[in-house]
Parts: sequence; C-alpha cells; structure tokens
Amino acid sequence: MCMHYAGAVDYHQGTATGVNEELGQRQLPRVTLAFVTGLADSVVAVLGQMVCTSLRLSKEVDPTAMGRKWVDDVTDTSWRLLLTGYGDRFGQKG
Repeated sequence: MCMHYAGAVDYHQGTATGVNEELGQRQLPRVTLAFVTGLADSVVAVLGQMVCTSLRLSKEVDPTAMGRKWVDDVTDTSWRLLLTGYGDRFGQKG
C-alpha cells in the first residue's frame, strides 16, 4: 500500500504537514480501498494473523475470519472517509 502512496505513513503517523497533510487526507481512503479490494484469501489470512498477533489474541481465533473482519472494517472506514470529503449536493444544480 505504501508503495502506491508514499505519504500514507506520514499521514497515519501524524507527521504530514500543510499541503501534504491535506493531500494525504484526500488520497489515503482511495489508496486504501484500492489496496484492500480483491485481496487473495492467503493475504487476508496473513493480515488476520498479524492482527491476532498484534492484539495478543487467543490461538483459537481464526486468522482468516479476523483478516476478513479487518478488511471489512478498513473498507467501511475508507468509504466513510471518502464520502465525507463530498458535501451534500442534494437539490443543487450542475
């Protein structure tokens, strides 16, 4: 993901400033959606294992189920952030 958008890490860490911060705020949801859309099951399982390890979850937690939950959450959050950038245009012309 960071290969596609180098500013993603700076924005996430809060170290981006000025124009870079605004650009990162607008681009990060799009880049994230592109990253999480269509991931192979094996990648979802690896991501799930990383989340399980990071949260020190029990060995009984299925990494694939955790990965799918993480992907779904990231997808929902990205869409919410992406749509927040567009004001309500209901009833406006043009």
